[in-house]
Amino acid sequence: IEQLFQHLVKQSPRAYGPDTLVRLRASFIASGFHVRQLMAEIATLAALHDPVATPAGAAVPGSLRPMVNRTAGHTVSAPKAARVFETRP
Repeated sequence: IEQLFQHLVKQSPRAYGPDTLVRLRASFIASGFHVRQLMAEIATLAALHDPVATPAGAAVPGSLRPMVNRTAGHTVSAPKAARVFETRP
C-alpha cells in the first residue's frame, strides 16, 4: 500500500498524516483487497488533501514556495528548477 501510494502520488503517505496508511489498509481490507478501489482511494485522498491543515513550519507536499525557518528567522530557497514556477503573492 505504501509503495503504491508513493508511486501514484510521488509523495510519502506520511506527508498526508500519520494515520494515512492505517486508514488505507482498513479500506483495502474492507473492499475485499480490490486494488482498483485502493488506487481510487489514494487519488481521492491526494486530491482532497488540505495543505492548510499542515502544522506551521512543516513542508507542504507539492509546495514551491520558499520555506521560512521559524527558529532562525531566515528563508530557505527552493531548488533552482522549482523557482522558475514560483508564484508571487
